[in-house]
Amino acid sequence: MSHPVSSGDRDARTVWRLLGPNNRELGRGAAAFGTPEGCLDAVLRLRADAHRAVVAALRTQPGAMWAWRLSVDDLPVAASGRAYRRQRECQYNLAQFLEAVPSAELPRRKPEFAEARTVRR
Repeated sequence: MSHPVSSGDRDARTVWRLLGPNNRELGRGAAAFGTPEGCLDAVLRLRADAHRAVVAALRTQPGAMWAWRLSVDDLPVAASGRAYRRQRECQYNLAQFLEAVPSAELPRRKPEFAEARTVRR
């Protein structure tokens, strides 16, 4: 999983994304979190509960693009990072996401760029 990203201000929200080996986004969290720790907890819960996830393939608009969403216990936990022109592309990318979740590398520490810094002049 990619590093959680936060802007560092009081109203900052932390989100996660799962990246493939080529840095292409495979999926992302369906919610934002108030702290990086809350975000990491959600990632660990997704790993533990992925086998129970319910998949929804959605049309973004009638006759338009396809996207997917995963829910556990009726709560959205992950979603596609983009929409796809064809349903089969959407299904293929969902399969790639589900295959990557169990072995995804988690950040070992908070990245230095994650927090905005105030520069005084």
